[in-house]
Amino acid sequence: MDKENRLELRTRVKFLLDQVPPPSDVSIVRSLMKIGYKRATIYRAIKRVREGQDLMDKPRAGRPRTISKKIRGKIIRFTKNRVGHGLRPTGRKFGVSHTFVRHCLSENSILYRKRKKTPLYTEKQLREIPTRARRLYRYDLLPDRIIIMDDEKYFTFSDTNSPENSGIWTDNFNKAPDNVKYKPKSKFPKKVLVWVAISERGISDPYIIRSSSVSINQQNYLNECIRKRLLKFIKEKHDDVPHIFWPDLASSHYAKSVVEMMDQKGVKYVPKKNNPPNCPQARPIENFWSILSGKVYAGGWEARSVNQLIRRIFFSLRTLQLSLIKSLMSNTRAKVRCLFESGPLTEKIIN
Repeated sequence: MDKENRLELRTRVKFLLDQVPPPSDVSIVRSLMKIGYKRATIYRAIKRVREGQDLMDKPRAGRPRTISKKIRGKIIRFTKNRVGHGLRPTGRKFGVSHTFVRHCLSENSILYRKRKKTPLYTEKQLREIPTRARRLYRYDLLPDRIIIMDDEKYFTFSDTNSPENSGIWTDNFNKAPDNVKYKPKSKFPKKVLVWVAISERGISDPYIIRSSSVSINQQNYLNECIRKRLLKFIKEKHDDVPHIFWPDLASSHYAKSVVEMMDQKGVKYVPKKNNPPNCPQARPIENFWSILSGKVYAGGWEARSVNQLIRRIFFSLRTLQLSLIKSLMSNTRAKVRCLFESGPLTEKIIN
C-alpha cells in the first residue's frame, strides 16, 4: 500500500474512533474490509491511532532517490502501451540502468506482457464481421441446433514449434546428441493434409491426402469430404436432431457444385452471406487441431515415413474423448455473440 492509501485508511480509522461512543474494533474492521482493506492492515492502523502516533509516515531510512520524478514520468510515457522498448535500450536512452527501469515500471504496476497473435484484418473485414456474425447467431446457430464444422490441417514428420518439444534438459549442451541438440528444418518438409468434421456428437472419418503438392480443391472436397464422409457423419449421428453445417469461407467450400449438392441432399449449412470472414478464434475446431497435434507429437515423437505419421494420426484421433469435443463446442454461440457485440479482437475470444 502506498503512502496516500495508508494516510486515507488511518484518517478513516481516526474518524470512527473519535465518535461517541466509538464502534467496536470488530465493526470497524468489517466495515473497512468491505471497501477492500486487509484485516491485518486495519488492525495496525487502529493500534497506531490509539497510541497517538502521527497519521503521516515519517521519512524512512534508506538511500534517497537520485532520479527525479520528471525522468521517471518520461520512462513511463516512453514504455507504457508501446512496442519495441526493451529495458536496456530504454535505460541507455535516459542514462539509467536497466534494473532501475524495471523497478520504475513495476512500481507503477506496468508489467511485461506477451503480445497475442490474431488474424490480420482489412477494413472491409472489420466492417463485415459484426454484421455477418449477428446474422449467423440469430438465424443459423440456433440454441436447439447442433453445430457441425470442418477444417483441414497439414501435419509434418515432426513438430518443434510446440512448447513441449522446443527445448531439452541437459547438463552440457555441447555434449548432447546431435539429433536432440538440433532441430532440423527442411525447406520443403514432407507432410500430409488431414480433413475432419466435428460436432458435440463426435468426429467424422478423416480424409488424408498423402502428397504434399495436393491440397483441398473443389473436386476432392465435393467427392471425398462431403459425399463420402460428411453425409455419412450427419446420417449416423445427427439425423434425429436439428443441426447446421458451418464451413469456413474457403473458395472450395462454397463452390457452385458443392452448394448444389448440399441443397440436393438437404444439408442445412450456413449461407455465405452469414459467414464472418477470417474468424478462427470463434471456431473451436482450431483448438481441436492444437489438441490433436499435442497428442501426435507428444514426447518429442517424430515420424520416419508417411505411413507411420498417418497411423499416429488415426491412433491420436481414437484417443480423443467425446467429453473433450463437447466442451470445445459448448461455447461456440457465445463466441459468435462476442464477435458482433465486441468485435473480433475482444479478449473474451482471443486466448
